[in-house]
Amino acid sequence: MIQNLSQPISLDLLADKFATTKRTLIRRFKKVLNDTPMNYLQKIRVESAKRLLECSGLSLEQIVLKVGYEDVSSFRKLFVELVELTPREYRERFQQSINANIIEG
Repeated sequence: MIQNLSQPISLDLLADKFATTKRTLIRRFKKVLNDTPMNYLQKIRVESAKRLLECSGLSLEQIVLKVGYEDVSSFRKLFVELVELTPREYRERFQQSINANIIEG
């Protein structure tokens, strides 16, 4: 999943890849990671977006595409739900902490 974030990933595709049923895949996923495959995918996409916000000058639109979303608005809502900051606020806060470390260091 992590290596193919920008590609469409569905439960059907994952179940086929692992030669199992969707129900079995979900059950095993929850047992190991305590999460559903789709929730896990959303979380790793947001984590990837956070890294890109921290380390790149890419626009949010570019980042959204890189992490496998097409709709910036729905991604922004998910980001806020998981991070409790907008992508812009996250980038600004991260840049402020870098600037503070440079001044102190």
